[in-house]
Parts: sequence; structure tokens; C-alpha cells
Amino acid sequence: MSAILGQLGCDPQVSGGDCPDPRDPEVRYVSHDPEECALIDFDCSPPQTLFSDECGCGCIGPEAPACPDPSDPEVHYVSHDPRECELLDFACSPPQTLFGGECGCGCIGPEAPACPDPSDPEVHYVSHDPRECELLDFACSPPQTLFGGECGCGCIGPEAPACPDPGDPDVRYVSRDIEECHLIDFVCAESQTQFVNECGCGCIGPEKPACPDPSDPDVHYASDDPAVCAISLIGCEEGQTPFSDECGCGCIGPEKLACPDPSDPRVHYVSDDPARCAVMLFSCDEGQTAFTNGCGCGCLDPKLPLGHARQGS
Repeated sequence: MSAILGQLGCDPQVSGGDCPDPRDPEVRYVSHDPEECALIDFDCSPPQTLFSDECGCGCIGPEAPACPDPSDPEVHYVSHDPRECELLDFACSPPQTLFGGECGCGCIGPEAPACPDPSDPEVHYVSHDPRECELLDFACSPPQTLFGGECGCGCIGPEAPACPDPGDPDVRYVSRDIEECHLIDFVCAESQTQFVNECGCGCIGPEKPACPDPSDPDVHYASDDPAVCAISLIGCEEGQTPFSDECGCGCIGPEKLACPDPSDPRVHYVSDDPARCAVMLFSCDEGQTAFTNGCGCGCLDPKLPLGHARQGS
């Protein structure tokens, strides 16, 4: 018993005597009246012991430590039975610390964070060995972030996208400087998509084809309304190519040559062989005009419209 016993009588208010000294921190009186003590029902928590005599009644001994609160999220009991705890072999994961005693046993402290899930496509382990991780020198590409600890080490976050290939004819860079890209105001063609990332900025996708030039004599529009073209049948002459797109529809290519009509008295063929005409020398009567083309060669009235001509073959 660690209580201080006095030498001067039983009065607990006076130092001395055989009564437990109330000034001793290990002495706790419930009552100093023996008669009242006979009526009181109380108990002492181990390792304290009960006393009840002519001095009064109470408990002597160190108070049992307060048990870790099982409702505390940082308290993790393995067992509440001290005898079972003596048989258990367990360890606590840092930063937790082990506790044991009359209350039972377990771990106190915050749980170690869960390891990044290696099956997560945004988790990239470099090593699962913490000791190896201490020796590794690696970096993560933004927007990934580095992690390390008891789980190992690596990078968390989506991988940086591959840069659009500048050699791809469907890729057009406006700038390779991301800071400049934030200052540039640009648009992409309707058929293209815009990109702005750490690679730079620009447009991806095939450019909208240029519409056939209606001023080109080889371009013959039937309609410039795609809706009308969708329900129309386009007939092109031999040697011409049909087109129908967002520009409209029609034919592209030279029109078949209109040849002067040899039955017209104002038309005089020298030859209908273009190859021979190419090496011939001939002259026309006064007032007539010479012609040499795919139809042949000869002379005709300059006022003769080619609309009177027949179609050559």
C-alpha cells in the first residue's frame, strides 16, 4: 500500500495516526463517518483496494487509467480481454501505436492511408518497394502527381495526351507555344475540331473542300442548293465529271466541242482530220475566217454562230 500512514491518531484531517492520509494522491475517501460508510455501497476500480474502518471508507491505490474510447475513430481494439491480449501477436501500422492493459489491447492513431489502387488506369506504380523507392529518381508528367510511402511510389493522374502529329495532313498547328495559344483567337473549319493543350493549339480534321469555281468555263453548276441536288439527277456530257456536295451539284470538265456544220454553205472544210490540219497551210476567201480545232480545219463566215454547228464526234 502506497498510502502515507500517520502517527498521531485517526483524524483524517490531521497528519499522523493510522488513518490513510487524505493528502496522498492515491487515497480517495468516500466518507470520513464510519456509520455513514456502513450504509454506502461502493466499489474500487483495480488496482485500487477498498478500506473501511474507524477512519471512514474509500479507496487506496493508483486509479486505473482511462480506457481508450472505442468510439474514437483513431482507437482500434484487437480485444477487450487482457488475458486474450497476452496470447495475441499483432502489430500496428505506423503512425499508429500499440496499447495494452486492463482495458484490452489494440492500436491508437490514424490509420495508414489506403494504397493507390494499381488497377485504376490513373495510378502508375514505379515500384511497390518503399526501400527501392528511396533510391529511385523519377518525375511525373503534368497533370500527374507523385506519390510515395509504405505502399510504394509512382504517379497518379491521367497521362498527358499524345501530341497531334504535325506530319498528319489533317493536323494544322496554329502555334506550338501554349502561352501564345492562350492569347490567340482562331477558328477551325466546320469539319475540323479545335485543340489547345500542352502540345500547342490548332485544328484537327480534313479541311472543307473548296467549292468548284463557277467562273471556270469547265465548271457547270446545275444548282448551288444541296437540298435541290439531293433530289435531282445530273446528266453530264462525255468527258465531264459530276459533282454533288455542300457546294451544290453539276459537272466539271470541258464541254464537247461544237463543230461547224459542213452542210452549211457558209462553212468550207479543208480537212476534218485535226492531225493533217496541224501540218497544212491554207487560206480563206476574203471575208471568211479560218478555223482549226478538234473538228478539223477550214473557213467560215465570221458571223456564223457556232450554235448552228453540229456536234463533232
